[in-house]
Amino acid sequence: MLSLKLPQLLQVHQVPRVFWEDGIVSGYRRPTSSALDCVLSSFQMTNETVNIWTHFLPTWYFLWRLLVLAGGPGFRAEPYHWPLLVFLGPTCLYPFASCCAHTFSSMSPRARHICYFLDYGALSLYSLGSRSWKALGSVRCSAQALSPTPSCLTTSHSSIGWDCAGAGATAVGKRR
Repeated sequence: MLSLKLPQLLQVHQVPRVFWEDGIVSGYRRPTSSALDCVLSSFQMTNETVNIWTHFLPTWYFLWRLLVLAGGPGFRAEPYHWPLLVFLGPTCLYPFASCCAHTFSSMSPRARHICYFLDYGALSLYSLGSRSWKALGSVRCSAQALSPTPSCLTTSHSSIGWDCAGAGATAVGKRR
């Protein structure tokens, strides 16, 4: 029978300084962990477990929402859906990249730097996608298609910005 042993956790003084996090004194993974050890450590309480799972679960939620919307009738044919696609693509990518960074950062100091470089790159793409959503013009989507996202995402872009007042958001411009 296959039995997997969870990796041993270390104290702060047992890992190189590059792996130290302010205020964290225990729960460190071995700095030369294999990929399997990294994945297994996501099922035990380490100093990264919460980070891993709070990025892993939203990744799949946003991917599911993207696939539901993209599978709808006429999604790809209507140009006013494209800004939503530009927004949701990086929204799916950045939590996945962050989940991978937190999971595999204990393989080596070099892997740690590469993982977090990719994580910050994905976060930058998300920022760009969020800005593109606002800047690409008038976007009209049904509230049902976006549910349960905030209602201000269904408003239209105007020359002075978003007219978004919480749940009572209204479209400012009309698309001709």
